[in-house]
Amino acid sequence: MSNYTKVVDGVVVTDTDVPPPRDWTNVYDEIGGDMRWNEDFDEMVKERGLYGNVKPLYGSCSYTGEALYLMEVGDQSFFFWNALDDSMYRVNGGMSLEKIVASLDEQGMNGLDLEEI
Repeated sequence: MSNYTKVVDGVVVTDTDVPPPRDWTNVYDEIGGDMRWNEDFDEMVKERGLYGNVKPLYGSCSYTGEALYLMEVGDQSFFFWNALDDSMYRVNGGMSLEKIVASLDEQGMNGLDLEEI
């Protein structure tokens, strides 16, 4: 189990007090668990020039047909990773996690200033 998880009502979830946006989940096993969030993934992030601890936050629900994940790398740097095409995007603008979640609920990804890395 990751250092970035906690147990809530018997379910392992990511360690954040911000509820996931609509159509996203923070259930650790549903976003790949230790099979995804491991040293290999950390290395892939470093190969993109990003340094710091990788903290998984949310993943898109499987019924959406997407494989998007929101993570924090280092202190207050948020990134989306698309597992289908291995693309990664930085959330620009210094947004808080709460504002990112609100934007996803209101406008989806279109409401965010994203930069591909």
